[in-house]
Amino acid sequence: MGSSRQISIVLRLMIMTLVMTGLAGTAAGQSVQGDPTDISFNIVNATTGQPGTIDRLEIHYLTLRPNPVLDVEPDGSAINLRDVPIKDRGKYVITAWFQGVPYFWSVRGQQILDETLTLHVFDTSGDLAQVSMTGLNLLMRKAESVVDLEYMLKIDNAARPQVTVTGSPTVELNVPAGATGFQAHYTRGPDPIDVPVRSLGAGRVGLDVPLTTGQNQVRFTCRVPWQEGLEVPVGSNLPVDAWSLLATPENLDIRSFDLSPDRSQDLPGFLRFIGQPLDANPDFRFQVNSRIAAGQAEEVFTTEAPGEEDEDESTGEENDEGGFPFLVLVPIFVVLIIILSRRRSS
Repeated sequence: MGSSRQISIVLRLMIMTLVMTGLAGTAAGQSVQGDPTDISFNIVNATTGQPGTIDRLEIHYLTLRPNPVLDVEPDGSAINLRDVPIKDRGKYVITAWFQGVPYFWSVRGQQILDETLTLHVFDTSGDLAQVSMTGLNLLMRKAESVVDLEYMLKIDNAARPQVTVTGSPTVELNVPAGATGFQAHYTRGPDPIDVPVRSLGAGRVGLDVPLTTGQNQVRFTCRVPWQEGLEVPVGSNLPVDAWSLLATPENLDIRSFDLSPDRSQDLPGFLRFIGQPLDANPDFRFQVNSRIAAGQAEEVFTTEAPGEEDEDESTGEENDEGGFPFLVLVPIFVVLIIILSRRRSS
């Protein structure tokens, strides 16, 4: 009996320990996420300056990755939410969706707890008149049988009043014939956002990317089969204020009169070039070959045409050695002899 009683007591203690451990774990989890709290937001349409509405509201708690805290479809411009777990020292990303476009805010938990946050959203427009590509950086990597192309785009939306420019597509890019594997995303918010890409035919693709007020960054990649004399077009439906090319390996022969070597930063194994500004929808392209030896690529672009220097030098040598050609001097001697003979006879 005594032995059975002791076993029973031990089992009870084990059960109580497990229960307490579970409660402690739950409490610890709650403390990490924060205590349930009532929070509120005001929505303003920044295009009109009037109260606005949104289609969807998300809150993510940032640790090593975004952790979902809230995902609702609120009504009205004044949003009040009950029992939302917020940690005062936590880092949060708030996402408000309006007309299919996400807008992001990075805030501390204390800001959410202490005040009613105002979130600004914008009307959308398809007008590209005040949109330009302030930078286009093209990275070209040649392998044995393919060339990988990566376009880093900086696009500025200076439209007034402030609107988000959208379209289907919004941005068009020129790509080499036969290019495949199109992928694109823009970097806003905690994670890159995929951009739908579709072929428009004739070496052109369209990107359905929303362009918010200010600068937008877009990354586009594709792949094209390698061939000697490969033509790579550069351009967009937007004017390009500045662009550059970074190519590898360094034994590539890149030919274009509108590209200049960029030696401001020496990057071993790569060629760097700077292009001229481009109007919208240009017909600009450069040609790529691999016929020169490694280490000689910097001589592709010179201020003189190939062979000019050699021609000048050879001409100079002929003038120094020969003077006036002999055939030119013979008639002069004949005339002088005739004149002298007449003087003597007279």
